[in-house]
Amino acid sequence: MNLDEARRQASALFGPIEAPGSPHLVELGRRDGDAVDFIEQLQSMTPNGFPLPTLLLFGLTQLLGLQNYGPEEKVAWRVRFGVRGATFGFELRKFGLRMLCEPANIGKPITREILGKARSLTDIAEQYLSDSYAIEQIRAGHFTIENLYMQLDGRYRFLRAEAESAYAKPPPPPREVKYEYGVYYEHDVDRPTREGGALGTATVDAYFSRLEHLICLSAAFLEDALPSGGILEFLAANWPSKLRAVLDIRVPVAKSFYDRLLAVREEWRNPIAHGGFLTGGGSLYFHVPGVGALPARMRRTPEGVRLSFQMEGASFQVLMQLFDAFDAFLKSGPLKFPCQWAEAGLDVAFDSISRDRYIRAMRSDADFASFIEGTERAIDRDMNMEF
Repeated sequence: MNLDEARRQASALFGPIEAPGSPHLVELGRRDGDAVDFIEQLQSMTPNGFPLPTLLLFGLTQLLGLQNYGPEEKVAWRVRFGVRGATFGFELRKFGLRMLCEPANIGKPITREILGKARSLTDIAEQYLSDSYAIEQIRAGHFTIENLYMQLDGRYRFLRAEAESAYAKPPPPPREVKYEYGVYYEHDVDRPTREGGALGTATVDAYFSRLEHLICLSAAFLEDALPSGGILEFLAANWPSKLRAVLDIRVPVAKSFYDRLLAVREEWRNPIAHGGFLTGGGSLYFHVPGVGALPARMRRTPEGVRLSFQMEGASFQVLMQLFDAFDAFLKSGPLKFPCQWAEAGLDVAFDSISRDRYIRAMRSDADFASFIEGTERAIDRDMNMEF
């Protein structure tokens, strides 16, 4: 759908739009005299009815050509218009989206009709934006990545603590089992390793997930991190390519970390994510006539990885020491400022103006701290709609 078609559909949906008449409008859901609007009208203004209020704003202003009278204190935007002699309005306020109408039209069919048309208008806006506009903006670099670093870090920290606790537990006491000739005792001595290993492998997966997210956020802060194909090519690249984009492996310490993480990813993370299979047939057993089946990978790695895919406590500790050392290296070296931004929980915009601001702010610790503080204040003002 192109823009002309979207505008045609929006115009056909609403019919003739008039200038707003009565300045006295009331919010649906509020009592005005003895009249109270229908409960379904009030409920429709929740996120379930309008998951993205900005789609409604786009439809009203860009497709129907109405004027936005915002922002103002505690109101992000405000649009008012007339239909068949009745005046209606939509506002995005600090506490959510609101529809307004004249007191006499509360609960009337025309109000319900306009509410339904507004919801249909968001469908038209969504189709137009999804069909072409969104991908064009992304390719042009006009996009933002939501910062999920602290959420992913919380997952990693939780699983790591649970794994360490599981490994440290003693085996349960023997369990007495009776049978017809007497009793015997079951000894589950491997239980701490099994439980710790289950949590440990999940910890490794969580670490690589958090690391990849950090790498993608960091690309906005580094001038040459993105390839010629932009963010879409970057996101489609494999993990080693992404890491090399933000890490100069010509530096010996960086190359050492890169090689060790690559080995851990090959031996642990990939099998975790792909059903327990190593690459290149490494998880298969080949047949030897007269002998039996032997594992295709007949060696251990320096980290103590076993073909049985069981993570021992000692192997887990080696991996955690590597992860801690690499985190410390990133935070004090090549990704120092991107790490600070990620830990602040701030989203990352990739447009040229924003990227230039990031790079200029990284001139010193003081400049970057001030930049984060100023960005947080601006976000707080926007969230509180203090215009």
